[in-house]
Amino acid sequence: MPPTATTAKQVDIAAQKTNTSPTEGQKDYGNYKKARVRVHGMLIAIENPKGAKRSGTDPSGKTWSQTMRHHYGYFMQTDGYDGDPVDVFLGPNPKSNKVFVVDQVDPGSKRFDEHKVMMGFDKEEQAKKGYLANYERGWQGLKEITQMDINDFKDWVKKKNGRKNGPKAGAAHRQKLAMDGFLAGYMSKAADIKLDIDIGDIVLTGRYKNKRKVVTELGTDELNQPTVNGQKLLAVRIEKKMPKNKQSRVTQEAATD
Repeated sequence: MPPTATTAKQVDIAAQKTNTSPTEGQKDYGNYKKARVRVHGMLIAIENPKGAKRSGTDPSGKTWSQTMRHHYGYFMQTDGYDGDPVDVFLGPNPKSNKVFVVDQVDPGSKRFDEHKVMMGFDKEEQAKKGYLANYERGWQGLKEITQMDINDFKDWVKKKNGRKNGPKAGAAHRQKLAMDGFLAGYMSKAADIKLDIDIGDIVLTGRYKNKRKVVTELGTDELNQPTVNGQKLLAVRIEKKMPKNKQSRVTQEAATD
């Protein structure tokens, strides 16, 4: 049975059971040994103990590595915005009845990415510093922090943040039909190109394109370009699909000749 931790030392001892050297394949699928601990009655799996290194490769092929300043894991039996369990950093005071929820955004697009929970911190500034300490210098992913009482947090994480509050099947189906028609327009002159994506599929997003997300919404942006979960699908813009006044100057000038 996972131990209940009321002190930082108890969390440290429990965290020692995590395998800190999983293979790349194990990291991709998360099927390596993780420590389990209960804090305020909530079961947490510790993926990366304090002092361990998280690493990966960015889209340009450059490797990165970050030493964890706090234990990092997720609340078991929860569903976050991205379809994965809700992530949590564990601070130095497990007894604290305050929980701080970070709204994390994609640093590039500034669109909402996911929530990161700071548990075991006493003050908002302490939680903010704790969050930023686990990312590279200059990290711009923190939008805002919301403080909650532990009981309010438990209610929120169970009722407000799960998949049950995602798009209903009917809405999802209508979105897919709309997207099918939208993509058909793109593919009408290139029948050999197909985009196989549907509600419920998994896509990889984030700065390093290694963040697993469940597709919950398909649509278009203000420039009539395809989006997935509100984020741009294409790295380029298809000009003929854009509003006339948003097209390039050369195209607009040619249209007036």
